[in-house]
Amino acid sequence: MKLVRVIVTIPEDVLHQINQAERHGYSPSGFLTAAAKMAMRTEAAWRFRNLIQAEALSCCSRRAFALWRPRSSRAEKPCLTS
Repeated sequence: MKLVRVIVTIPEDVLHQINQAERHGYSPSGFLTAAAKMAMRTEAAWRFRNLIQAEALSCCSRRAFALWRPRSSRAEKPCLTS
């Protein structure tokens, strides 16, 4: 895997929090890479869930679909910001 250098602009307090990740064994680059991968997996999971729900609505009655709802009652998409 080829590594590339990037320059980003972020708020100072966010950079401070990212730098705190070193206490847990992450470099700033490692932390940002892990956070980006987690965000992409989460986004892909939400897209897949929405696709399955749309397919279920198109072929099933609303009553059957209501029984299929995911266990999580969280209505909003998870967010990485604090």
